Amino acid sequence: RDLHSFPTRRSSDLLVIYITEYPIKVEAQVYFSGSDNEQDIFGNYGTNSSKCLILGKYGSNFHMWTGSRWTSASLSTNTWYQVSFESKTIVANELIINGTTYTKSLSISATEADSSIYLFCTGSARTSFLTGRIGQVNIYQNKILVRDFIPVVKDGVGYMYDKVSK
Repeated sequence: RDLHSFPTRRSSDLLVIYITEYPIKVEAQVYFSGSDNEQDIFGNYGTNSSKCLILGKYGSNFHMWTGSRWTSASLSTNTWYQVSFESKTIVANELIINGTTYTKSLSISATEADSSIYLFCTGSARTSFLTGRIGQVNIYQNKILVRDFIPVVKDGVGYMYDKVSK
């Protein structure tokens, strides 16, 4: 499929993508440095907390939120993690953290009209900001790479550059 056929838009100078097809997969390198209770790597929470998908830190555990919380593994701050999340269908979910696989059946109804994926927070609701770093991020829809973000610095300011959309 042509990558431009996936629903995207610019919002506040951020290129975002909607969760419209399964499987959806997000791979990220992440480093938590803060102690805030909830810090999210990515999410698509807009206005309905039962129609979203959020992945991040809750307390001292990795968590996934889909209307209910699943804490899969403990984590430490000041440590890099390689995280791969895949929702193969709206109920079959797999999370791989540094090579260890966790699976869970949770219903994900992540198709509300404004359910774009945001990095560093819960979504367009812009809460639970990540205190830390995100390295490379790959987002796949229907097994097609639709975003390939890498961190870059331009004029002393950090950005995520998408190698797919340029």
